[in-house]
Amino acid sequence: MSAMRRAPRRLGLLAALACGIAQAAPRDDAAQVQTLASFQKDLVSVLALRADAEHLLGAALLARTLPQQPPALSFHALLQRAAAAADAGPAVAWAQLGDCAGSDCPPPQALAALRAQAADNAATWLLALNRAAARNDDKTARAALAEAAARDRYDGYSGPLQQAVAAAVLSLPLAPDAAQALTGVADATASAQWFVVAGTLAAQPRPTFFAAAALCFDAKAPDEVRADCLKLGHALEWGDGLQARRFGLELRARLASDPAQQDGARREIRDLTWQFEQYSRLSARALREPAIARVLLTLALRGGGELGTCYALLRRFGVPLQAPADWQPPSQRQTPPQDGTAS
Repeated sequence: MSAMRRAPRRLGLLAALACGIAQAAPRDDAAQVQTLASFQKDLVSVLALRADAEHLLGAALLARTLPQQPPALSFHALLQRAAAAADAGPAVAWAQLGDCAGSDCPPPQALAALRAQAADNAATWLLALNRAAARNDDKTARAALAEAAARDRYDGYSGPLQQAVAAAVLSLPLAPDAAQALTGVADATASAQWFVVAGTLAAQPRPTFFAAAALCFDAKAPDEVRADCLKLGHALEWGDGLQARRFGLELRARLASDPAQQDGARREIRDLTWQFEQYSRLSARALREPAIARVLLTLALRGGGELGTCYALLRRFGVPLQAPADWQPPSQRQTPPQDGTAS
C-alpha cells in the first residue's frame, strides 16, 4: 500500500484539476502526442533557466511525464534545484515525495523535510501512516494516526502546485496550429493551455487514505481510535482537496455518535458528488470552449487549491453548490444522466 499513488512516466493526456478528474482528452493520436511533448520540452528548457522555486517546480512537474530527458532537465534534478531555492516552500517538499519508486515511496528524507516545514499538517502524518501500514508496522501506524489527529489542518498543496504548473504553461506562447493539434478546435489557445495544465497535474501522484480507513473502520477498534479518527475527519473536511474532504465526511457519517451529525455528513457527501460531476462537465467543455478554459487558468494562477477552484468555477457559471432534490448520484442511476446544469 504505497503512500502516494505513482503516476506513469509517459505523456499524460487526461484533463484533470480542482475537485476531481475529468477524463476528456479530445483526441489521442500521434500528432497530438508529438505536439504535447514538443511544447512541454520547450517549456522545461526555458523554465530551467529560472532560479525561483515556483518556476522550477512547474518545470519539474512538466518534466515528470517526458521520457528520456537530459539529466539536468529531469524531474529529479529540477526538483532538487527548486528545493534549494531561497523561496522554496513545503509544496516543493510535497512534490519530492513522488520522486521515488516502489518500496522507497515516499522517500524518508522528503517526508522528514516536509514535516520540518509543516509540522501542523496532518497530511505528513497520514503519509507516515501509509508507510508504516505498507510495512505491517501496526504500532508505528497507530502512533502516526494519533499524530495526524492532533493536527488541525490537512493540506495537500494543490494550490501551489496548480499555480506553479499554470505559471509554467503560460510562460511561453502556444502557436495556433499547435493549439488546434492538441484540442482539435480552431482558435482555442486557452483550451490547449488548460489541456496541458490539467494533464500535467493529473500525472502527479496523490495520497491515498486506505491505511487510515483500515484503522478507522475496523469494527474492533477501541474508543480512542474512534476518537482520533473523528478528530482527523474534522481536519480532512476542511482540507484542500476532494478526496480529503470526502474521506473526512465518510469518517463523520460512519463514526459520529450523534445521528444528526451522521445525517449531515451524508447530505454533504451527496452535495460533494454533485459538485464533482458538474465541475467535471465544465472541465471537459473547457477543452472546446476557450471562455471556460480562461476562467480555469485564472483560478489556477490564484492557487486556491482543488476545492477552492471547484467552488469558484461553479459559482462563476451559476451552478448551485447544493444538489437539486431530484438529482441522483451515479451509483443510484438506472440510466445514463441527461444533460445537467453544467452540461
